[in-house]
Amino acid sequence: MKTHGRRIAIGAGIITAMVLGVAAYVARDRIAEEWYLRKLDSPDFTEKFRAALKLGELRSIKAIPKLANLMKEADHHSEEAWAAWQIPADFRPGGLMAHVFEQIGPTAGPALINLLKGDPNSSHEWKGYACVVIKRLKIKAAIPQLVCALNVDDNFIKIMACDALGELGDKSVIPALKQAVKDNEEHKPVKISAERALGQLEADYSASP
Repeated sequence: MKTHGRRIAIGAGIITAMVLGVAAYVARDRIAEEWYLRKLDSPDFTEKFRAALKLGELRSIKAIPKLANLMKEADHHSEEAWAAWQIPADFRPGGLMAHVFEQIGPTAGPALINLLKGDPNSSHEWKGYACVVIKRLKIKAAIPQLVCALNVDDNFIKIMACDALGELGDKSVIPALKQAVKDNEEHKPVKISAERALGQLEADYSASP
């Protein structure tokens, strides 16, 4: 009986230790999340970008509104973004923010859609990167905003919107892509992207039973 009781006590101790360990791990992440959320309010953009990367690793849903605001401020802070996250030489700060949102996952979808909705005629570079992460996360609810982006006066945004529409696989956008081909005869990269997206969609539906 003593041996049996000792085993029960040891088992209970192990379970308690495991529960406490999990609780400590969760608390640590929450403390870290709050710390990096405060860092997003810093006037130093390098610090902001570093905090954003950490919040992406933590998959922080709470951070999404602030991260959306940071993405809108990102275009003119390439040096700070490079200091925060050194990747290949063609790096742009919008790419950093796209990476952050991709880590957080589809929960960021509504915020990304709202980013594209705001001032539909604006040509900020970050809008192109919003299209990139929408494509990677396969956020089909963003299709109307991607179609609108085909008419923005910015070739980078148009190309990224075409790529996303081709990837999302909705045949309802075929007329819009055909129009984009016609409208961009003088903008060959956009025309090629629209044609490629059309090819993807038409191949998908011709292969369907």
